[in-house]
Amino acid sequence: MTPFGHLAGALARPSADDPAAELEAILRETFILESRTWEAADMIERSARELPELADLLNSGLRRPVLSALTAYLSGRAAARLLRSTPDAAATARLVLETLTWFARHRFSDPYGAAIAPEVAEATVVDTLVHALVPAHLLAAAGG
Repeated sequence: MTPFGHLAGALARPSADDPAAELEAILRETFILESRTWEAADMIERSARELPELADLLNSGLRRPVLSALTAYLSGRAAARLLRSTPDAAATARLVLETLTWFARHRFSDPYGAAIAPEVAEATVVDTLVHALVPAHLLAAAGG
């Protein structure tokens, strides 16, 4: 699976006029995709524990390309000083993807998480990640 949508577009550009809006679009698109496919994705994850071929497809064919693209995006925008520099871009990409995944999919298996309305889950995770990764002076310039 190659990067798609907003992430692919961001990787094709060397810079962004509004890094907060760019990151928000990437996060929302990923959240929406995860939300729409959560039941199938959970079934694949559970089945992958028993089927090594499925685990390989899940990890090599789906997760690795998205994580690689997200890592490249985060490190590129950090190098351009449009996103915060973090100790490790790959670890940050994993944190971003796992946080989105929990709010979009895994919250349904948590008694407290299941009570979070979808629009609240999306708004919360996107707002938190944007504010964690976009430097404060660029958020202020964008009105955030």
